[in-house]
Amino acid sequence: MRIVRKVANAISILVIAFAVVILLSVVFTKKGEAPNIFGYSVFHVLTGSMEPTIAVDSMIVVKHQKPQNIHVSDVISFYSSDPQLQGLVNTHRVVEIEKEKGSYLFLTKGDANPLPDRYPCTEKNLIGTVVFQSKWMGVGIRIVSNPLVFLPLIIIPFLLMIVHYVIKTVRLTKSIIAQEELDDAKRIANALNQRKQLLKQREEILKQAQQIQEQIKNQQENQQENQQPPKQESIQNFEKQK
Repeated sequence: MRIVRKVANAISILVIAFAVVILLSVVFTKKGEAPNIFGYSVFHVLTGSMEPTIAVDSMIVVKHQKPQNIHVSDVISFYSSDPQLQGLVNTHRVVEIEKEKGSYLFLTKGDANPLPDRYPCTEKNLIGTVVFQSKWMGVGIRIVSNPLVFLPLIIIPFLLMIVHYVIKTVRLTKSIIAQEELDDAKRIANALNQRKQLLKQREEILKQAQQIQEQIKNQQENQQENQQPPKQESIQNFEKQK
């Protein structure tokens, strides 16, 4: 159970990190440009001009490319020069490549369209080539983009996840503080025990010193008694014997 929880937490963190990266890329992208995430952009196909290759509602991933890396038959995304599209992103297949005054021009055509596009793609308007597409992911993006779905399915779980991690962080912080306080208490207790032991050793040393002093004092008293002169009566008895 713990392993499953750890895996779920790791996935949640990755999803949040990815969402933050996407959000930052969108926020800092200049107006009229496609968000660039590590050299890739994601678009949602709204028309059927590339069917059956790319279905309506598909999500496509476009890798940013230099003009010299584009070849005929590549499916590219670009900012359209068609006045009707007003600079919106268009995704069509390259049918011909021209080079005019050192710059590339890409003639494009939708697979479902009978005629090529009237306005070619210039170097400046090129974004890149389509490297991935998914019908189901595109449908999912369209559903999630609906505010009635986005709020309960994305925002609320995201906020709950943030609250969960905040609570978890607070609990972890309290646990760390409690552990540090416990460690401090143990260190203080150990220091007090060491001090008691030192005081006890000191008392024992003082007792031993007192005992030694008493022994020395007793020895000195005994020596003084042994060195006292003989009594007067003993001297008189000695003279009579003479």
